[in-house]
Amino acid sequence: MTQAIIIIAIIAAVLGAGALAVRRFLRSEVSMLFSQILRAFRNGEADFTSEIEKPRSLSDMTSVLLPRLREDFPGFSLEQFYGQAKSYALSVLEKDGPVRLHKTALSAYDRKAPEKTITVQLSAERGSGENKKQLRCEMKAQNTELIEQLEKDYVTGLNCPNCGAPLDLGSVRCRYCGTSFRNPPKLDWTFFDLHDV
Repeated sequence: MTQAIIIIAIIAAVLGAGALAVRRFLRSEVSMLFSQILRAFRNGEADFTSEIEKPRSLSDMTSVLLPRLREDFPGFSLEQFYGQAKSYALSVLEKDGPVRLHKTALSAYDRKAPEKTITVQLSAERGSGENKKQLRCEMKAQNTELIEQLEKDYVTGLNCPNCGAPLDLGSVRCRYCGTSFRNPPKLDWTFFDLHDV
């Protein structure tokens, strides 16, 4: 008799847990999504081109990286930088046909290396109609003047010519000896390594 009660209690517990799991699933976002898809099919509104129309999302770290860039490059203009980035991207991407750019974002900044490399992501659209394709591209950028200095084996922007102390990139005065400098690096950028991600 007690074994029968235990078995009935176990079955009731399993059924109760199963009912609770079903109730949670029916309230979940997955269930709502399935019901919306079924409703769209019933009403003849199912449209599989929406994903083709929608721009790809980006890894946008602009709000975090912009203060660091302005610290290293006083006078850094995000609009000017994005303009140069878009011009470069279009010059490369339009070789395969017309391209429309949707959004540009800063996604990474390596400030430790002497080259100070910025990673930029863009969402783009190529083609039209059924041939339309959404792209997410990534490319690198480095300060043109700094790269020229590194190639010539002298970097006036990283070490003080008077005392040899390390300098903050773009500084106009050495914080150790007070030596003044004529010009901080120009804010022109060299873009490279454009690829799909």
